[in-house]
Amino acid sequence: MTIARDAAADGVSDGLPKDHGFREAGVMNSQKPEQRRSRPVVLTSREDSDGFRCVDVFVRADETFGFKEFRRDPEDAGQWTLAGDFSRLVYPTKDDALRAATENISWFAAISKTS
Repeated sequence: MTIARDAAADGVSDGLPKDHGFREAGVMNSQKPEQRRSRPVVLTSREDSDGFRCVDVFVRADETFGFKEFRRDPEDAGQWTLAGDFSRLVYPTKDDALRAATENISWFAAISKTS
């Protein structure tokens, strides 16, 4: 003999009491393989001597290059903040992207001469 259970009637769903203190939520995961392939990959991250500014040079999925400028302030708890978004500019090589960064970001030009 089989007894059918009515989960709604007894307050149990999926093995948990109906009022179990959790809410159902969708999980967003930006680490899906198709997203990893389409996101740029940082090849070089160069900081100033104080560690408060940096330039990231990256390669895109289409094998072009670009760069972004970031800053880190104590009041931001050490988090990097986008200071200059040059990602719309496209370069055929990493060296071309680095050269463009020195032309567009004065502090980066100064440290690039010394390194």
